[in-house]
Amino acid sequence: MNKQQTHSVYHGKWCIPVHNSTDKVVEYKECMGTLTYDGERIRLDVYPDFSLSPIGFEYIEVLYGYTNTGYQFTLFGLNWRNLQCGVSVSFSVTEVILGRKVESLSTPLYDECVVSYPNLRNLIPPKLSKVELGDKTTLEITTEGIAPLFKMEIEEGVVISLCPTNNFNFERFHYTYTEDTKLRIVSNKPISINNFRQIIKRFTQFLSVALYAQQTPISIEFKVSQEDSKVADKLLFGIEKSQEPSMIPLLKYELLKDKFDVLLKKWFENYEQIAPICSYLIRSLEKSVYDAPKFLIVAQAVDGYFKRFVNGKDGKDTQQYEHQIQKLLKHFKGVKAIQECSIDAEVMAHSRHKYSHLIPDGETKSVEKAVSGIDLYVLTKKTIVLLTCCILDYIGLTTEEINQCVENSAVEKIVYVARRNE
Repeated sequence: MNKQQTHSVYHGKWCIPVHNSTDKVVEYKECMGTLTYDGERIRLDVYPDFSLSPIGFEYIEVLYGYTNTGYQFTLFGLNWRNLQCGVSVSFSVTEVILGRKVESLSTPLYDECVVSYPNLRNLIPPKLSKVELGDKTTLEITTEGIAPLFKMEIEEGVVISLCPTNNFNFERFHYTYTEDTKLRIVSNKPISINNFRQIIKRFTQFLSVALYAQQTPISIEFKVSQEDSKVADKLLFGIEKSQEPSMIPLLKYELLKDKFDVLLKKWFENYEQIAPICSYLIRSLEKSVYDAPKFLIVAQAVDGYFKRFVNGKDGKDTQQYEHQIQKLLKHFKGVKAIQECSIDAEVMAHSRHKYSHLIPDGETKSVEKAVSGIDLYVLTKKTIVLLTCCILDYIGLTTEEINQCVENSAVEKIVYVARRNE
């Protein structure tokens, strides 16, 4: 499931900023309107009984609204889209908080956040039910005292946990039972929505690497623990589609659970350094044409990885790309996938040089071993495997653990495709 809700419509009153015609002071006037959300886009249509010009209101940072029952809304990032004089004004909306007036995205307010992903359970399955098949089929379900599957402090006073959840829905002659795993973030003091989103962003990229496919949240909820309310404030936002991961993740939790906290700790502590490199990896996994730009994405990421995390550790400053690749290949000499790829450092360096500088085909002296066509496709696949091993090595996996993670994963399939097309 990649949508928070299929469709939501909220009718209410909205406080619209209006310029005073004499002294140009901004006033706020209420008017009726409708907020519409389809999981991807958010739109506000208002029907003012007063003059409303788009001049000066092409962008509204924050806007408040409420229903006749007192249910509150906070809308952020409104862009004027359409004006039908005397009838309506339409705005596109970046995101909405349902249930509360919030001064800004940087206001410390909430101390708990729960995030849902469509595929987080692929990494750590909930395992809340037990089915026995025999003369009589029985289903045993855990509903109380459910403990987190994983829990750790990522920074002082902020704890994340991966929590199992289930839902049992009865209908006449029919029932559905679902299990899920959700991310829960708890702070010992109120923090802002922006603070929570930074944590979500970091975990989301970790999950993308772990599942070897781009992942995005489908639901985000916030709570204030002192209020003792069971109803959370929901965040509406444009949901991006998560990529369907392979059945077997790259990071196998059962294999790594004794050091999973160490891996995540390393990830969060130095996120800004590793983030762009992982972003290049995830982008390279998207289905598209395998051409020079795709090769350059991963080749550049390998270069960045070496410069940020490897160069100088042996007391030497290695700047030539070919020598960098040689050192990485030597480091991964025990990794089966790297050995099966048989990467030629000179070919990789010449190819990167040719396509980075757009060297014409006639000038081949310095890039004579550069490849193209199907050979470039194969080289790109091999470079993706090398970059993947670099990231696994960075977060703290041993050579043996890298081999075990790659086995039966999507990486193993990439190795197979590369060898088949050689």
